[in-house]
Amino acid sequence: MNTNVGLLGKKVGMGYMYDEDGKRHAVTAIHSPDCVVAGIRTEEKDGYAALQLGVGSVKEKNATKPQKGQCKDLTHIPREICEFRVGKDVCDSYKVGDSVSVEIFDKGQFVDVAGKTIGKGFQGVMKRYGFGGFIATHGTHESFRGTGSVGARTWPGHIYKGRKMPGHMGAKRQSMLNLRVMAIDPKENVILVKGAVPGSKGSFVEVRKAVKK
Repeated sequence: MNTNVGLLGKKVGMGYMYDEDGKRHAVTAIHSPDCVVAGIRTEEKDGYAALQLGVGSVKEKNATKPQKGQCKDLTHIPREICEFRVGKDVCDSYKVGDSVSVEIFDKGQFVDVAGKTIGKGFQGVMKRYGFGGFIATHGTHESFRGTGSVGARTWPGHIYKGRKMPGHMGAKRQSMLNLRVMAIDPKENVILVKGAVPGSKGSFVEVRKAVKK
């Protein structure tokens, strides 16, 4: 087992399972049927050691020239490629084209899962930040869900950076830390982690050994 190596997979969806004590837990299934080593970074050539993992596949006619050049040693062109920093000894134990399965993780260990959150479009402060809004009486009109005062008068004459305002919500990278691995199915190459992970069904996520545990 190489817990320093991560895994790329596809979020299947959520469900629930019972542990040995009969306690029910919400879990997310992550499927990684074809995760392969797409490239290797070495300290001699690149200045650091890392493995580039790829998952999925795209048709050759739809791939760009950089993708074709990067994956010339593979039998297919991965749809998603991500780099995982590892030690030199781990890099030496892999070669381009090797498969990486869910067996690199153990049941009960903690992992960090990163992905792209679901995009919500342009949203107001009530949905984006949980603002309470205004009362519907005592003369309030046309601004029931507004932002309210942003604190700018003649001085300082501008809105301070970082002020919570309406804007684009979601569609950004997010990491969920310290999720427990509840079950592993090497035959189907599926890993079940406790709790929710970022992204919609079918989106790609990165699974790594937990940093803070």
